[in-house]
Amino acid sequence: MDNEAVVASLLELRSVGRWTAEYVLVRGLKPLNVFPGDDVGARNRLAKWLGCKESLDYEGVARATKRWEPCAGEVYFHMLL
Repeated sequence: MDNEAVVASLLELRSVGRWTAEYVLVRGLKPLNVFPGDDVGARNRLAKWLGCKESLDYEGVARATKRWEPCAGEVYFHMLL
């Protein structure tokens, strides 16, 4: 399954949201091209690191991390430190 299909399958589970599904994907299944865009802490750190004047939304994170594919997940782990 591709990343989107895995996330869609996980979202069918009760109490699983997009952040949880993407986090399970990146931590458990290890595709390092996923940056969980709903992680507010990592999203804010990314915006600060990039020098953004405004906070990023989910789509903004996706645009910002697109250039780091297939390693956006590694950037995510760096943002967690």
